[in-house]
Amino acid sequence: GKALDELYRVFSELNKKYYNNELPIPMITIQTASKRKKENGWFSLEKVWKSISDTSEERHEINICAERLKDGNVEIAETLNHEMVHFYNRLAEIKDYCGKRHNKKFKIQAEKVGLVCEKHEKFGFVSSPSSEFITFILHKVKIEPKIFDYFRSSEIVVTQRKESIKRTFKYHCPVCGEEIK
Repeated sequence: GKALDELYRVFSELNKKYYNNELPIPMITIQTASKRKKENGWFSLEKVWKSISDTSEERHEINICAERLKDGNVEIAETLNHEMVHFYNRLAEIKDYCGKRHNKKFKIQAEKVGLVCEKHEKFGFVSSPSSEFITFILHKVKIEPKIFDYFRSSEIVVTQRKESIKRTFKYHCPVCGEEIK
């Protein structure tokens, strides 16, 4: 819907400004963090999307975690740009992580595209938006206010799982009378 359209627009603006329009359009998704609860998003190293009509067309995926849509427009744009750094490095065959840690190669590219990186004990280098990036997003990109008004609540996910486990259905065969749960 509208939120995805806006993510594609922001991708295009970031691609123009920071990547010289070198990044091909990925599939942008909004999915739940599930096992990746602490992550804001992810980038697929492989081209995980394939076209039914054009079997030669394949695309990488950039995901923004549904639970993070509440974080604010600048933060969402920063997450998108963070994943675009991984995308850029992948295309350049630069390995910018080791395990779950971002290395100096990630830091170098991230700082070229409006992000600031600080060393974190567990995750290597973590990114945040620079003041220049914030200004660009707020005054040039101008993300539509309230476009990301809805987000996925992690409390609801837990409740739904408990409810779905408790559900049982009985089927009575009208012919033989056998009951199946």
